[in-house]
Amino acid sequence: MSNSLKNKILFCGLIASMLMVAKPGMAQNLEDEVLILLNLVRTNPKGFIKSHLNDYLQSNNMTQNSYAKSLIEDLKRLKK
Repeated sequence: MSNSLKNKILFCGLIASMLMVAKPGMAQNLEDEVLILLNLVRTNPKGFIKSHLNDYLQSNNMTQNSYAKSLIEDLKRLKK
């Protein structure tokens, strides 16, 4: 696995963790929240961009972050 892909995966995990903090009460515990977000990304990557990622990036002034841009492009290319 390339360093670039590892960084993107780490960034995605970081974003998922931050989204959980930004949206408390989504699930009873941290593990459930992580699974919910990861399943959403896995099953509907383009929908995740619209429903969670764009708002989070805008509210945290991260829209110009190179990792965020790369993550969005990767999610757009996924077939699901």
